Amino acid sequence: MNKDKNVKCVTAICIFALICSLVCSIIIKTWIPFVVVVASPVIIAILGILSAIFHRKEKIIVIDKSMFKKDYSQYIDESRFDQDDDEGFIQ
Repeated sequence: MNKDKNVKCVTAICIFALICSLVCSIIIKTWIPFVVVVASPVIIAILGILSAIFHRKEKIIVIDKSMFKKDYSQYIDESRFDQDDDEGFIQ
């Protein structure tokens, strides 16, 4: 229901702009304001369609195993592994 109300409001604003531009065109005796008001939405629509066509490339992210591999060697204290401490192991 709210969407319907918005459409009616936008339509009313567009019709009001067309009428105002037509009256302005008649008063100043030139068609420039009316042409600008009519042509600008058409130009914007054409530009929108063209941008949608040319920017349609989908961005695909390829997840590779190497993205998840981290180098933890800087965090490992290798001096702990050099000790001959076999107390906890069964021999």
